Amino acid sequence: MKLVKKVVTALIVVYLFTVLTQVYITYTITGLAIAAQQQAQGSVGVTLLASCFPPQYIFGARNADNYSVNLNWTAPIYADGYNIYYSSNISEIMTLSLGSLPAGVTKIENISSTNWTDWNAWQVQKRYYLVSTFVDNLECLTSDIPVGKFTYYYTTPQSTVYGPLASNRINLYLNTSYTAEKFLQELPAYLNPTLSRLDKDNAAGEYLTTHVRGLDDGHNFVMAVGQGYQVSINDYFNQTIVGKVYIPPYLLSYDVPNSTVYGILASNWRGVFDFKKSFTAETFLQDIGVDMISALSRLDKDNASGEYLTTHVRGLNDGHNFNVLLGTGYVLTVNIDRNHTLCTNNCFV
Repeated sequence: MKLVKKVVTALIVVYLFTVLTQVYITYTITGLAIAAQQQAQGSVGVTLLASCFPPQYIFGARNADNYSVNLNWTAPIYADGYNIYYSSNISEIMTLSLGSLPAGVTKIENISSTNWTDWNAWQVQKRYYLVSTFVDNLECLTSDIPVGKFTYYYTTPQSTVYGPLASNRINLYLNTSYTAEKFLQELPAYLNPTLSRLDKDNAAGEYLTTHVRGLDDGHNFVMAVGQGYQVSINDYFNQTIVGKVYIPPYLLSYDVPNSTVYGILASNWRGVFDFKKSFTAETFLQDIGVDMISALSRLDKDNASGEYLTTHVRGLNDGHNFNVLLGTGYVLTVNIDRNHTLCTNNCFV
């Protein structure tokens, strides 16, 4: 009914204007392009041309089941419906063209409301989402930043020597806001979870600041994108987080203060971002620069050794050139301060 009213109003305005001026005019009124031209008999012909307005903003949230992801978006002034596009390949979503969909992109068509739930999000560790509007035969993609989801797979194997091996090193790479307590509240209380970060000062050297879920311990620190953390829990669990894709440049900063008590405080907990480039321990260290003494360590576990670090030294054929994985926190050891640029431009092509 609203559409009919708009068309009638447009007809009246266009008719009066063209009778007086005898010229061809084009109006755009509330999303409908209206073209009018005087005819030989003095009447006015009106053609309605559909315009497409994409959703301005897209939002995402983890549902309480910890497995599904809920998307919602702002409604444009007019839409026949919406389509969802998602992929586990971030480059396919960040460079998405509606005219040529990559094989890895899934399209969910003809959504009538401004929200949609991905009940299958748990099937993959990471996934990225965009939404489009369609009007008649036109479709337009939102220009907002895609939403991403990532699932951490926490392990707590039982060692016959050391008992439960509860530590898991993670990295926050999506652009989402967490305090230590907020992050831990997304884990069940029965897991007795804690979250630790690496801190440094002159007197204490390198040490862990740990927040316990639900405890007012004064350690409810703010988590930062690109930083590494340690989650300790007493059983296996998968934790899903949802946030916006973090937009380049992708930079890591390494801090190496000199303690008068302990000497050089060389350790930094960091992780990588999701973009077109992947790393091994060696290529990551080579990427930092040739003027540094550097090593990269990951946390490993086994029954006999318990929890231990596997370390690769830059340029050394030590058999420890592991793959650097998304969402995992690593210990980077360097001998001087350094800002490390992973990617600045064209990170997805």
